[in-house]
Amino acid sequence: MMKKLITKLNVSRKMESIRNKATCGLDEKNKSLYEQYFTNYKTARLMSSMMRSVNLDEIRILDPGAGIGILTTALIAKICSKKVLPKKITVFLYEIDNTLEQFLYESMEICTSICNEVNVGFEFNIILEDFISVLDNEQNKFNIIIMNPPYKKISRNSEINKRLSKNGINVTNYYAAFMAIAKGMLQPKGQLIGITPRSFCNGRYYTEFRLDFLSEMRFTWIHLYNSRNSVFSEDGVLQETIVFHCYKDDSKTRYIRITSSESENLSKIRSAKIPYFKVISPEDPQKNIYITRNDLEQKNREKIEYLSNTLEDIGISVSTGKVVDFREPPDCLSKKNHFNGIPIIYPDHFTNMSIVWPRLNIKKYNYIKINDKNINRILPSGNYVLIKRLTSKEEKRRLVSAVYEGQKFSEEGVAFENKLNYFHVNKKGLQITLARGLSLYLNSSYADNYFRLFSGTTQVNVNDLKNFKYPSLEQLLNIGSEYSGEIDQSEIDMIIKKYCFF
Repeated sequence: MMKKLITKLNVSRKMESIRNKATCGLDEKNKSLYEQYFTNYKTARLMSSMMRSVNLDEIRILDPGAGIGILTTALIAKICSKKVLPKKITVFLYEIDNTLEQFLYESMEICTSICNEVNVGFEFNIILEDFISVLDNEQNKFNIIIMNPPYKKISRNSEINKRLSKNGINVTNYYAAFMAIAKGMLQPKGQLIGITPRSFCNGRYYTEFRLDFLSEMRFTWIHLYNSRNSVFSEDGVLQETIVFHCYKDDSKTRYIRITSSESENLSKIRSAKIPYFKVISPEDPQKNIYITRNDLEQKNREKIEYLSNTLEDIGISVSTGKVVDFREPPDCLSKKNHFNGIPIIYPDHFTNMSIVWPRLNIKKYNYIKINDKNINRILPSGNYVLIKRLTSKEEKRRLVSAVYEGQKFSEEGVAFENKLNYFHVNKKGLQITLARGLSLYLNSSYADNYFRLFSGTTQVNVNDLKNFKYPSLEQLLNIGSEYSGEIDQSEIDMIIKKYCFF
């Protein structure tokens, strides 16, 4: 009966109408200031479907960073479609942008109608404040918290950061702060449902956050979008987002449900049950979260983790390119060699696994003139393995590597631009066969797929590369000996399999 009533109310149509009105009227300054990305109703319904039954007379719900209230509306619709209904639902909605107040009231009118149809009491409280302000007050406790928090970074010297640190929360992003605060506001057995960037799943910047969060929370369901810009495509968000459900519960969970879809079209969802310890290993001191969608990805992960070497083990270092071109004097950079310059290498110089230099048809430069101020940013000529720090949404790969062979270009030195990471030995080049072997490995599907398991951004950080798994020095030399100029992906993967996973 309730399903027919909800259909009659046309919740989805009404909420999308409110979302469209809010988006069209959104102040661009506020959008930039608060990093506002409104969830669509399809995603909101997916999130509400993750909710586990709550058999209580009163259900208390918190929606921090509520926006237009679309998540709360989907959740109310889901609760009121259940056979066992609560007597009352109480909702608290925090929203910093007071221009969205009218849309919140429209959404709450829909929620009131849904609850009235099934004789469930409904009370809502709209608080037009920054959610982080709850740290200054006595905190309410909730049975369910559902959130699409802001994604913006927190300045280290900001008052917000000082307030968070005072409360034992040390994070670099608003969304992680919201998650940490929400954890403390959940009742025992309470549920947290969120849509956030995937970046908290790994890396040293989020280690303290993960250790604290996972000390009380247990993931039960994680949903991945296979495309970076699926969920907030209208807003140009390129971070990978995940939708998740977790309990505030210290009991052991045997499995995590991992689902994935190609886009926000949720009609074709792939699902797998993955043992909890394979997602979050109890033996991992950093509590990295590895999200594998199927047996193939799990087997690939096991293969890479069989390689036990770090860069330090094989005597190689990795650094970020030191030249930031807009900080260099204009007369020191040029496309043509108007002065006695040396190569400066950008991502635009990549072609397959090689460097094509000079290139006159690129937007950037080919030459840099050495002077007293930039001499410490210049490297001696040699063989360096380069990897792009950022990949565009059009690129299929996250790890994109090429070998700079110094003897082909200049004996005077080389500069690498800041959007590149480079592998070196004590700030000098590598032996050529080793360089080719390392680049082949990084360009393999094995390495790329493994990197994607824990990296949720378009950026390849030096620390991620330092913590990555590598073949032994002997294996890399053997791999490099197979290099033959032009080589396709299947050939690369066959070479890696031959020497690493035989």
